[in-house]
Formats: sequence, C-alpha cells, structure tokens
Amino acid sequence: MSVLIHIGFPKCASTSLQDSFSTIKSILYPVAGRNGNEHLSLPLFLKGNDDWTRQFYSDEWVEAEHKKFMEEIEAYSGLKVISSERLVSLNEDQIVKLKRLFSDEDIQIVAIVRDRDKFIASMWRHAVFRHDYPFSFSVFRDIMAKFDFFRPLELFRRHFPVHAINLDDVAFEDKLTEVFKFHVTLPSSNVGIGFYAAERLQKIHSICGTAAFKKFFTHDVKAQFAKMLKNDKEVVVDDFNVPIF
Repeated sequence: MSVLIHIGFPKCASTSLQDSFSTIKSILYPVAGRNGNEHLSLPLFLKGNDDWTRQFYSDEWVEAEHKKFMEEIEAYSGLKVISSERLVSLNEDQIVKLKRLFSDEDIQIVAIVRDRDKFIASMWRHAVFRHDYPFSFSVFRDIMAKFDFFRPLELFRRHFPVHAINLDDVAFEDKLTEVFKFHVTLPSSNVGIGFYAAERLQKIHSICGTAAFKKFFTHDVKAQFAKMLKNDKEVVVDDFNVPIF
C-alpha cells in the first residue's frame, strides 16, 4: 500500500489525527496544500472552490498548492498519508477523479465513525458556534434523521478498499495502528463548545435575528461567551432594600 487517505468524518478526531500524522517521520505527510494540518487543496481541486472557502483561499492558491502537493506525492517512494474530512462528501464523479489522480498508486481509504447520537450533537454544536446555525438541536436532529455513516462510504468502496474505524471503540488507537502500520496516538482533542453554551447562542440568535446576532456575536465574542459559561461562577447578591420586601 503506498497511499492511505483519511477522508473524515467531521467531528471524529480529524484534527487530532492530522496533528499526529504531521509528526511521523517514517511517512510522507505532504506540507503543501494544508490548512493547519489538514490537506485542503486536494478536496478543493476535486470539488471546486466554494464561496465560503474562497474568502480565505483563492482559486489561484488552490491551483498552486495542488501542483506542489502532487509534486511531493510523486517524488516520494514510501508510504504517503493524506487527510481531509472534506473528502468524505465527494460524489462518485469526484471519487473517479481522485482515482485517476493517483492512478499509479495503491490507494486505501480510512474513515473514522462514532456513536451516531454523539456525532449529531457534536455537529450541531459546531454549526451553531462556527457557522451561526440558527435552529434548535431538535430541529437539527430531525434534519439528520436519515444520516448514515456508511452510505457515503459505499461510493468509495466501489473504487477502493475502505477501513471504517469506530472512535468510541476502546481499541480505537490499536486499530488505527494496525491499518496505518505505524503507531498512531491522539495528541489533542478538539471538542468544541459545550451543549449549554451552544444552546444559549442559538436561542439568542433566534431572538435577535441573524443580522443583529452576527453584528454583536463575532467569533471572539462567541468564544469568550462559551468560556464564561464553562467556568465556575460566583454569584454575589448586593443589598436590595425595597419597602415591599
């Protein structure tokens, strides 16, 4: 096996895995095309840039970084690892394009899954905090009622061997190591904000409306708000001398 491609899912330890991959000296984890430690240029090359991402990464950046990314891949003869959770949403035409892109390589796909209810709750918290999602968890849960981890993986299985590893399995790291053939640890955990903070933000959004909410609740303000709700709180009652009491 010459290329292992980790495709996601989101909120399934992707950031922790990417941090780990970037420290392994016995593999190639390409430097080009990254957003942090995620390989961003590859999915954007396959799917096309989108308006939200184009705010931060231009079409020219995608083209230039993808070229350098492929040059790194082609110049290395050992095990190569690629990781982006955006890849899990490729349609079949894009998967075929991926296969052609690495036509000279032996490709295997790795997907991380988890308890479905935990995943949906984590996705909702992320959507509220990062993308100002305005609807309640119950509405989001209804929208996700038909979600199935394994439906998108079937598209990949038509073209590649696929390993699906459960994040909630007590032997998760051992199974990762078995697939990747080197020791994999999770050095960090990006758990995002808590449910209570997300619930408060969503309710404020629904009361104020999107324009007012986005004006006052910038990313930094949301982060401070979440931090404040997470910390232990002391309540001090001032003297309240009113005759009716």
